[in-house]
Amino acid sequence: MVILLLGEHAIGDEFIVAMKDAGDGKTTVWTVGQSAVDGGFLVDCPYEEAFKLWTGDDDATVEGEEEREEELP
Repeated sequence: MVILLLGEHAIGDEFIVAMKDAGDGKTTVWTVGQSAVDGGFLVDCPYEEAFKLWTGDDDATVEGEEEREEELP
């Protein structure tokens, strides 16, 4: 298991199910077992940095976001 250090939080990468840019250099993270109505938790780590740590791919966020935007009608 890889432990990601996101702001003040240490999270096992295999327990993260979703991330969302919360703005102002913060990221909302959802983990396995959280309630469906839970809003996730806020970490003091920019989205792109958090996503790159999670995927292990330095180019994942930039290319993935561009490709996804192109596919939308």
